[in-house]
Amino acid sequence: MACREAGVPVELHLYMKGGHGLGLANELTQAVDGYGIEPSCESWMELAYIWMMEVVA
Repeated sequence: MACREAGVPVELHLYMKGGHGLGLANELTQAVDGYGIEPSCESWMELAYIWMMEVVA
């Protein structure tokens, strides 16, 4: 709310699965123990890119 009140563009996406530090959430950034693969979270990178393009436009 503070960002919105300050005029800072924000967007929030909550995923049912996953956790902090997933990276790309696929095999490219998985940890040695296999953590980090969560197909349902792979979309976050594309969403972040779209958001950033809209902010600088």
